Amino acid sequence: MQYANIDRQKGLFWPYERSGLVERIVDNQQIEHFVSNPPEDTRAYGRSMVLRAAQPSEVAAIGWDSITFRNLDAIAHGGKRTRQLSLADPEGFTKAVLGDLSKPGISLEEILDLPAFVPFHEKEHKHEISYT
Repeated sequence: MQYANIDRQKGLFWPYERSGLVERIVDNQQIEHFVSNPPEDTRAYGRSMVLRAAQPSEVAAIGWDSITFRNLDAIAHGGKRTRQLSLADPEGFTKAVLGDLSKPGISLEEILDLPAFVPFHEKEHKHEISYT
């Protein structure tokens, strides 16, 4: 049994909640909202918007603070097969920084061209995309 496990058969949270030992800080409606909508004041917003714009075939790996893309157009990037987007700054990819990226039709390239995603060697910034 694990506290954070969301499986109702294995997670410790569920019997604690039934026993009244858990104080809920969000209601079911908020939970449903956040299933499809990331918090706008964390890097989860930027990570989610980038992934929504990417095709599944373009995503090689996803980490808490980085995303590695398969470079399907390697020739345009000097033959590099992957590119890694660093999301190291938890406050650097919020909606306040990036703007509203939920518009239909915005491309991955358009998002990655935003100033917050410009590689640090091209601009004095904490965020980078590196090609390998």
